[in-house]
Amino acid sequence: MISDVTVTATSPGTVRVEWTTNEPADSRVFSGPTPAQGTTTLLPGQRTRHNVTVSGLAPCTRYFFTVASVDPAGNMVSEDAT
Repeated sequence: MISDVTVTATSPGTVRVEWTTNEPADSRVFSGPTPAQGTTTLLPGQRTRHNVTVSGLAPCTRYFFTVASVDPAGNMVSEDAT
C-alpha cells in the first residue's frame, strides 16, 4: 500500500517525490509531460520511506508522475500524482 505521496520542487527543473509504503520495497518513479510517461527513475534497496529526485524537467511545464514500489516477493503497488 502506498500513502502520503508528495511532489516538491527543489530547484528549477528538479523535484523530490516522496511516499510511504506499508512494507519494505524499492522506489520507482515514472514521469513525463503526458500520462503515458516515458522516463523511469529507480532506487534499488528495500525501505518504507521513499525519496526520489527527478531532474531535467522543463520549467513551467505540468508533469505526470507514477510512484511505484516492488516488494521482495515481486508485488507492485503504484499511485499517480502531478
